[in-house]
Amino acid sequence: MEIPNHFRDELERRLEEESKTEEDSRLEAKLRICRKIFDWKDRFLIDWKDESLKTEKVNLLYAEFRKYNLVNIYISGWEHDSKIESSACWSRVSITGARVHILKYIGGYRSYPPLYTERFREPREMAVYLKQDYLTQLLDTLESGRVYDDILKFNKHLEAQPVTSR
Repeated sequence: MEIPNHFRDELERRLEEESKTEEDSRLEAKLRICRKIFDWKDRFLIDWKDESLKTEKVNLLYAEFRKYNLVNIYISGWEHDSKIESSACWSRVSITGARVHILKYIGGYRSYPPLYTERFREPREMAVYLKQDYLTQLLDTLESGRVYDDILKFNKHLEAQPVTSR
């Protein structure tokens, strides 16, 4: 016995509606996380301008950022495509830009040049592109303060520079 077309159509419509509701709910949760990430980025850039917060290391990092208009804040696995999972996949999130500072996601495989690059000017763009687990881990790294150790680790060449007093 075959299901009549109008029942099948109604079932498909309901399943699609249910799926869309679930997807919207996930997107809203990811959007909340991304707003916090963008807020952290803005505070981070403001803190660099606050003289009372500056140390020699921060001065070196800021000089580096101004020179290259880029600072890596998070390095992890590949999190934009769930179809491909490998320990050889890598990604990083950076703050980049000269006048308008944006977040940039770069993904690659082994030591090959980057395969994927996305620039996020607003939280919604980031929420749509990246998986929730990745965003949650990134936010945890930012809020816990581990990001500052990671920045120095990702920019090892700064540690070798002599600290000079003014």
